[in-house]
Amino acid sequence: MSFGIANNIRSEVRECTPELLAQALDSPQVARTCAEIEDALEKFRRGELLQDEYETLKATLKKKLPIFTFHATFKNGRRKNNEAIPSGLSIYDLDHIPNPREKWAEIETRKEELGILLAHISPSMEGLRLVFIMPQGMDLAQAQAWMASQLGDAQYDSCVKDYARCSFVVPREYVLFMDTDGLFSSQHIVIQTTEGRKNLGNTKVDVNVDAPEILRYALNDNSEGMNGNKERVDDKMGNGINKEKIKDSVELSVLCG
Repeated sequence: MSFGIANNIRSEVRECTPELLAQALDSPQVARTCAEIEDALEKFRRGELLQDEYETLKATLKKKLPIFTFHATFKNGRRKNNEAIPSGLSIYDLDHIPNPREKWAEIETRKEELGILLAHISPSMEGLRLVFIMPQGMDLAQAQAWMASQLGDAQYDSCVKDYARCSFVVPREYVLFMDTDGLFSSQHIVIQTTEGRKNLGNTKVDVNVDAPEILRYALNDNSEGMNGNKERVDDKMGNGINKEKIKDSVELSVLCG
């Protein structure tokens, strides 16, 4: 699973790494810009800015922020749907909510069931963004409709079905939950059962009974999956799925000042 990162909405997209993710979240530029957006929101709430003035200022400030492209990476670094390499991830927005932290507290206990890998407050401070693993066999629109149904959200943003859709970077303090290993795992198994979704890694497998009883996922320092070229998932019947290990080398560069 790979997703992208760029310096801003006009910059070339590169594959994100844990190092680049950390740089972006800890960037002083990101912190300053989001503080300016929060200040503009407070001025709007006090009546010092008209709504149009606030929306224009917010949009201008957001253009200064780096972006993630959680839906995909892109063959030529351009955010074009016809050049997208899907990541298997989807983003989901809960917009215009009075307290994103309280909303996340309602959802948090279901994060594994829903395959959520990242949850953060939006730059506007008035929304909650979720990044989750798409259910087996669904496209972006279907995955987001599925998440809306799980959350009972009748007002969800159906426009977020574009592979080129970006997600503005926020300061680390805005992050409410992040499974870094999950975001950068090269092997995922998404298992769908009557109890819900169980996330074990990045290959997708359908089963009809509870996953823990029929699958064993060996992933530790001494396993073939870590030190060899293949990983193996075995079931009770002795069948297995061999998966070639993909190793990528990405050059680290400075993202934010």
